[in-house]
Amino acid sequence: VQQEKKSKILLRFSGYGDLTPATYCGRGVAAIASTIGILVAALLTAVVAEKLALSRWEKYVHNFVLNSELAKQRTHQAANVLIYAWKMWYLKKMNEKRSTRYITVQRKFFESIYIIKQIKEKQRKLTDNCVGLAELMLIHRETSITIDETVKQMSTMKLKIENIEKKLDNVNHTVRKMYKTLNQLLDKRAP
Repeated sequence: VQQEKKSKILLRFSGYGDLTPATYCGRGVAAIASTIGILVAALLTAVVAEKLALSRWEKYVHNFVLNSELAKQRTHQAANVLIYAWKMWYLKKMNEKRSTRYITVQRKFFESIYIIKQIKEKQRKLTDNCVGLAELMLIHRETSITIDETVKQMSTMKLKIENIEKKLDNVNHTVRKMYKTLNQLLDKRAP
């Protein structure tokens, strides 16, 4: 019964809602045909989506253009903030704090500040989206190379320090011997 419902649903989606297969063979053919149709549609969608996707360098250019447009909008809104602040100051000087002009200028002032905040957020999201898997892998590779070089340098420095310690021990040993021999010579001369 459930298989019959599934085949009816599949046939309804493919445009044959009034026809239902009566035999098992017909139901099987309908199920296979609908499954193949779904797979072909998914494959075509995947191929088209891959062709429409931007390459890494195209993403960089696209992000650069978007970032420059956002920067232009941000400077425009910053200029608006200055203009509206000056207008508010001027209207305060003219004792028009409660006028409709002052209120509209104040509203535009706050809108410009809000728009600047939105543009900053868009710029942050844009820079976050710019970093992809390839960049992360490149940074990881460069970091591991730097770490390997640092470890090698540390091991060579450790060997050099050990050699210096051995030489200092030898120098200390020879100084002690010289001290003993000088003491012995001075003791022989003293009587």
